[in-house]
Amino acid sequence: MIGVLDLWAGEKPINRHAGRLGTSVLAPYRRKGIGWRLLDGAIHEAKNWPGFCRIELEMVPWNEPAIRLYESVGFTTEGSKRKAAILAGKTVDLVQMALVW
Repeated sequence: MIGVLDLWAGEKPINRHAGRLGTSVLAPYRRKGIGWRLLDGAIHEAKNWPGFCRIELEMVPWNEPAIRLYESVGFTTEGSKRKAAILAGKTVDLVQMALVW
């Protein structure tokens, strides 16, 4: 396996219209269009789910190639989540992005 994408809808009626996205591609295979193909397929599928109209994600702000990938398919930055993760023993902020249709 060289890449994975998870997309899951909210569990309650109040958030079932929105999904959380997670993606990862092994380093040697990045920038070869694999992430874009995974993302494009997931977006196409999600747009056919009844009542579904939003995909959201969080990521580290220094992953500029991933940010550009998400922006290329329509995601926009909605904000920053302060001290949202701990990496290498330090708290870091995360960028919040979403695609809404």
